[in-house]
Amino acid sequence: MKKKYLFLFLIIILVSFVLGFSLNKIEKDNIVTISKNDNKLNSNIAIMYEEDGDYKSSTDGSWPDNYYLNPEKSSCKSDTTIGYDTNTDKIIFKGNHPDRCIIYFDKEITLANYIKSIFVYDGYNNIYYHDAKGDYINSDLEAEDFSYRYTGPSEDVNNYICFGSEAAICPDDSLYRIIGLFKNESDIYEAKIIKADYATYEETGTDGAYVSEMINYKNNLNFYRGKQENLSKIGWYFWNKSDNGKVGQNIWDTSLLSVDNLHKNYLNNYLKNKENGKWVDFITSNHKWYFSAFEHSIIARRNAKDTYKNEISKNNFIESQIGLIYASDYMYSALPSNWDKTGYNNDDETRDYRSSVDDNWIYMGLHEWILFACSNEANLNSRAFFIGDNGRISNNIVTDYALAIRPAMYLKSETKYLSGNGTLNNPYRIA
Repeated sequence: MKKKYLFLFLIIILVSFVLGFSLNKIEKDNIVTISKNDNKLNSNIAIMYEEDGDYKSSTDGSWPDNYYLNPEKSSCKSDTTIGYDTNTDKIIFKGNHPDRCIIYFDKEITLANYIKSIFVYDGYNNIYYHDAKGDYINSDLEAEDFSYRYTGPSEDVNNYICFGSEAAICPDDSLYRIIGLFKNESDIYEAKIIKADYATYEETGTDGAYVSEMINYKNNLNFYRGKQENLSKIGWYFWNKSDNGKVGQNIWDTSLLSVDNLHKNYLNNYLKNKENGKWVDFITSNHKWYFSAFEHSIIARRNAKDTYKNEISKNNFIESQIGLIYASDYMYSALPSNWDKTGYNNDDETRDYRSSVDDNWIYMGLHEWILFACSNEANLNSRAFFIGDNGRISNNIVTDYALAIRPAMYLKSETKYLSGNGTLNNPYRIA
């Protein structure tokens, strides 16, 4: 009898070992990883790889080198999220035990699909999926727009992209960062990017809304977190500028900052003169940018979710290739523990974004204009919002304060991923 029990015990141990080897299961958080060698013991997971315009089934459960997981096609019958760890070359499953899964690998992949493929669960690779189903602190404050957003301290977020150069070492002026993936009018994801550092007057020009020096707001340059050695080259701009000496209006369509400095100088001169203008072709034409004027309390004194909902509430938009970021872009770039804070709190700075600067990769340390206009009874048509050098969101008159800017834009959905891991020294490359 003892031998019988011993035999059964050994069988159980052996089965457990085989299953454990086959799935390389990590018990924590219901995560399962599978490498090429592991998968040959697993009949629940079929591997399909692209070849000659079609998909072929892997006979040994592995997949070719230099292929990319296709997150749009891959699926499991079980409620499981599928991703890929590029560092370990493993497929990652999050949720229920992977059951009857078909995993597709492609020779090429779009930038948007590559970013989706490296997302497995909220916080993995510092990406959060705003689907209103999160299970983490302040997940009830997700944007609920099905966006994928990079979040967290700058040094932890690998979202750099080289945009404007094919040089082996990406020049500083061509470094951008990916805010996240957002659905366009056709329900297809596009990557939204922002210049990693502030624009210089050589890039955005000395006409339009340009001012030769900071006016009224004196930045605390000790807060600056960029790489420019010569800060005198940073361009300082009014949000708008009036040629007749009157206070300028907060209308973005006719703002000289938009018309001259961003569109004429940066887009049509600076970028178009780089490598035969190929980089402008990556930018989505006539993208819809939400734009309205709001009272200070509607934007600066709300949490991240309320700010986002307010930004889109009026359904007013302009069509453009280039712009500035939204307040919500900035707020959601901080760790989720900050999303319940407001942009500005008169009474307690620990409850606004001044206390979040070390958790927020977008924060760069200088006063910086953002897109939305501000309206109040005293100055109905003359104010706009900005990010302060201390991290708060505030507003002021568009022709009284010269601040820094960082161009933002959406990349076409068909933009292809070429290489890179998103780090400062190895940014994403596209084609």
